[in-house]
Amino acid sequence: MLHVIDTPTLFSEIQSDCGVAAALTVLFEAGTAAIVLIDLRNDRFERVNARFCELLNYDEATLMRMRLRDVLHPEDVTAIRADFNTALSAKGRWEGELRNVRSDGALVWLNAGVTVWRRSANDAPTHVVAVLHDVSETRAMVEKLRVSEEMLRLGQEVGRIATLRRDIKNDLLRFGRTARVMFGLSDDDSAIPFAQFLKLVHPDDVAGLRRASVDALACGQVEFSAEFRIVRPTDGQVRDIDLRVHHQYDEAGAPLSSIGVGIDVTERRAAEQRLEFAARHDALTALPNRLFFRDRLDEACARAKRGELIAVLCLDLDRFKDVNDTLGHPIGDQLLVLVGRRLQGQLRAGDTVARLGGDEFAVIQMGLQEREDAGRLARRLVDKLREPFLIEGHRVTIGCSVGIAVGPRDGLRGEDLMKSADLALYEAKAQPNRGWRFFEPQMNAQALERYELEADLRRALEQGEFELFYQPMLDAGALRVQKFEALIRWRHPEKGLVPPDRFIPTCEQNGLICEIGDWVLQRACADAATWPGGIGVAVNVSAVQVSDGGLDASVAAALKMSGLAPERLELEITETALMQDTDATFAALMRVKALGVRIALDDFGVGHASLGYLQSFPFDKVKIDRSFTREVDQSARGAAVVRALLDLCAAFDLVTTVEGVETEEQYRNLGLSQGTKVQGYLFSPPRPAECVRELIERFGGGEGERQAVE
Repeated sequence: MLHVIDTPTLFSEIQSDCGVAAALTVLFEAGTAAIVLIDLRNDRFERVNARFCELLNYDEATLMRMRLRDVLHPEDVTAIRADFNTALSAKGRWEGELRNVRSDGALVWLNAGVTVWRRSANDAPTHVVAVLHDVSETRAMVEKLRVSEEMLRLGQEVGRIATLRRDIKNDLLRFGRTARVMFGLSDDDSAIPFAQFLKLVHPDDVAGLRRASVDALACGQVEFSAEFRIVRPTDGQVRDIDLRVHHQYDEAGAPLSSIGVGIDVTERRAAEQRLEFAARHDALTALPNRLFFRDRLDEACARAKRGELIAVLCLDLDRFKDVNDTLGHPIGDQLLVLVGRRLQGQLRAGDTVARLGGDEFAVIQMGLQEREDAGRLARRLVDKLREPFLIEGHRVTIGCSVGIAVGPRDGLRGEDLMKSADLALYEAKAQPNRGWRFFEPQMNAQALERYELEADLRRALEQGEFELFYQPMLDAGALRVQKFEALIRWRHPEKGLVPPDRFIPTCEQNGLICEIGDWVLQRACADAATWPGGIGVAVNVSAVQVSDGGLDASVAAALKMSGLAPERLELEITETALMQDTDATFAALMRVKALGVRIALDDFGVGHASLGYLQSFPFDKVKIDRSFTREVDQSARGAAVVRALLDLCAAFDLVTTVEGVETEEQYRNLGLSQGTKVQGYLFSPPRPAECVRELIERFGGGEGERQAVE
């Protein structure tokens, strides 16, 4: 007996009594139903229970990386989309039956009751909980009955069931009217020899049909069935026939005759093939999907166990998100199709390329002669995807990064090779110019170290282990403090003081930089609000913070909480950050500038496009990179380069800070005029916040940067 959970009632009752957390706990742990929690904003699972994992034959970790559409049959995704969204918005609930694709490619029918449990501020559904029951057996029985009824109806109403009678002793076949039409025979009602009938059968199927028929009669079988193709002589069409035959024998067991019923199943076979293709191929690109790829990978691993060299290449597109954000998802979809075609064009027969989801692709390369064959393929793929795409008049330029694992060297199981290739892809994406990387054993240790570092960083933010150090910026003439640059440090309970270059890159990769960046803004503004004489504070901003879209809100909140005047806050952004998405980045910075906050271009002169940025964005300050300062006491040319940069900034009416001044000789050789700012260890290294007043007393300050320039 099937026990059905009334999802809306149970959920509302538990939610009112115990709260959302308790409600979810009961739903996920009670009963035998499959329960999932889905975030509609990104179509991803937020929580799944053990029964759901069992039904789809996935482990929980794998499902949490997948989207809902990855486990639904593609046809069902399209069919229910409009009704699903309408029902959730209007009634807060949707019910229906769906085909789900298991990890082994098999289909399982689930009866789903989906209920909205969280909405956005504008009342749009954002999260749903779904209760699902396995109804595959019931559907199979219904489908079997439906097919039987359909066959009968077709035979009765349309006349598509063909009958034929065979005189086995005389080897003659006589066809009914429907059979003559089905097999493309003339209207003549005369019998034909069995050998002549075999001439209608597709050449590839003749031997099998003849052998099966002879064997059935030799064994005295009463029932006989066969599926084969015919080539109709009337129009040349190839049709699929499902034939069922009943044999009659004499008292001695010799075959006398047979009666057969034939059905033209051409359309059904085509539909089955389409369904099978859809279940194992990506709906957008028509490339093999994750399920098909896994089967091919298992085959490849079996060959690797016999000593054959194989390679798995994991690919991730660069700047694909920018295409979706700027040109729209339809252009992005067309781009993915073209990417798939280009990848296929670089492979040999026997190799496989699949789309795993999003902008992730993977390749299986068979029969390598040497490990470097995979490197050469990776080079071709990277070079080919760097070539521009022309889509609806848009010239689209992207790139890709590739991670390579080679079997049997890097593993003999598919999951091991994929893991190794993923680790190599991570390292490839971390390279300055991207490209490809082979897996190396130490990458496992590095991945574990990254995982532990991420966990430590989250704990550090919760436990308040971060602190700010400050380095003064002084007027080059009067050597008075105008501003302090805030520099984050991590006081690890075991490792001591950790510099930012050890943890900031990891924070940028895992998204934690936005939370840490908000803390830095709030702490720096609060500290600066206590400093005398209008001395300002400069805060470095990551490219991730800018692209996140909420930088102006974070800045406004920090200013409001601290009471700091906007003109005393300066944000420093590097050229690397500007290059992420120029238009969107400039728009975000303009929103910040509208608050009255100053914007500085950091590390000026290092990148090739710095001058272009000075022309296109109204920066308040430019910081000349320390790499130029180091050359000042090495040659006269070094000082000349710095002075040229200073003259250039003066032409743009920009305040300039020279970074990295570490020696008296550098300071003298620069010959800086009043109004130019200097920063470096010659004056002070970064110091803890409690040392700021000591530095102010030592150098004096408080007139403000803008007044000093005037």
